[in-house]
This record gives sequence, C-alpha cells and structure tokens, in this order.
Amino acid sequence: MFWATGVYYTNELLTKYDVILLVPEQYRQDSKFQSVCVQMKISEIVYYRHCGNNLIRHIAFSALCKSLLLTHKPVCVVQHDYIGTENMYVFHWAKKSLKNCCNLVMLSSLPSNVS
Repeated sequence: MFWATGVYYTNELLTKYDVILLVPEQYRQDSKFQSVCVQMKISEIVYYRHCGNNLIRHIAFSALCKSLLLTHKPVCVVQHDYIGTENMYVFHWAKKSLKNCCNLVMLSSLPSNVS
C-alpha cells in the first residue's frame, strides 16, 4: 500500500523523523519509487530479497533486521500490515533488542483475521 497511504504517511513522518525504508529488492529498479524517495529525501533505503521458503534467506533477513535495528536504534518501527514473515522478523527484533522502541502497524483495510 505504499502507493496509496504509504507515501502520505512516510512524508508526514519525514517532517519530524529520519526515515529508513526496508523494501523488497524489486523497488530498486522502480523509477517511480526512486523518484518519490529522492523528492521526499529518504535518508536510507535498504533492499531485501523475499524470503519465500528459503531457509538461508530467512536467516539472512533476520540478521539484516537485527543489524539495522541495533545500528540505528529507532524510536519506532512502522509497518504496513502485520501479516507476512518479513514483518514478523522486524517486530521481533525491535521488541527483543530495543525495549523503548514502539511497533506500529498501519492498516488501510479490515484485518484479514477479523471475521
């Protein structure tokens, strides 16, 4: 949902905070995404490969999340949606490694687990 509400939320966060985006590798070649990030002056973009069912990618992504969090020590981790393995790694390491870091989930639709 980056192109719907994510651009707006990111831009609003940038008025008070440095923002580091953690996005799938496919965004590296997306000229529209790159242009928006330049205009918004994103401080850092970190690209990752989708983990899928590959155990080595899961281990590497988990280590990447932990390293990013310990290096930058964010006050808050904001994610769109909470479903997906990649999202769970980020929240896990933020909760385990940074006691004062809050985890926020931005939903723009009804959660899938609500009936």
